[in-house]
Amino acid sequence: MTESFAFYVSVLRKQFTQYCTEKLAEINVTYGQLFILIFVGKKETCSPKEISLALKLDAGHLTRTLSKL
Repeated sequence: MTESFAFYVSVLRKQFTQYCTEKLAEINVTYGQLFILIFVGKKETCSPKEISLALKLDAGHLTRTLSKL
């Protein structure tokens, strides 16, 4: 049976997420925190509201995540 392209993309994404999670754990950062750090790194002067809107995150969740960082 031939697997679809979508199947291989799905498997690759799962493996990539797992790899990133393992590497990020070494520096006490979660996979979810990574995207916030990338956004802030690219746009140093931003408000939590800007981050929330750009990354489509719940404001409460973002506030807790920023506190952990």
